[in-house]
Amino acid sequence: MPCSDITEVFEAHLDFDDRLLGYTLRKRTCGAAIGSVDLLAELFVGKDVATLLAMPHDHVGGFTGDVGDAAFLPVKHFAAMQTVLAAYVGRSGGRPVDPCTIASIAVAPDGVHLTAHVTIDAAVEAIRSCGNCGSCGSHKKSRGSLPVLGS
Repeated sequence: MPCSDITEVFEAHLDFDDRLLGYTLRKRTCGAAIGSVDLLAELFVGKDVATLLAMPHDHVGGFTGDVGDAAFLPVKHFAAMQTVLAAYVGRSGGRPVDPCTIASIAVAPDGVHLTAHVTIDAAVEAIRSCGNCGSCGSHKKSRGSLPVLGS
């Protein structure tokens, strides 16, 4: 696949009560991690899907992982997570083009394994007004709350 393919692969492992047991987020083209493959695992493992979908994006703003001061990667992971979980439970994001395609859902003895393809648009839509990454060239953007995807 060409590097211009901006689709990412999100894999989630849920228990039978729809609680997150783990996840990974990788680039579809080369399989490389985005930050780290499970950047937000310690914050969100054990939370159920309904709770994760109800959380605002600024919930991850205080994340102090291996990404310096920028909240871009944590918010990108969380936006991808919410987009995929919304599709998993059948909630539409209200967009004309769905940014998520469920590739597989498999039931195993330990729970549900979900694989989905997420376009970068889902994360960019949530991040564009945050002003934290500095890549837009403007450091004077508003730092208001970001919308919750899938609501």
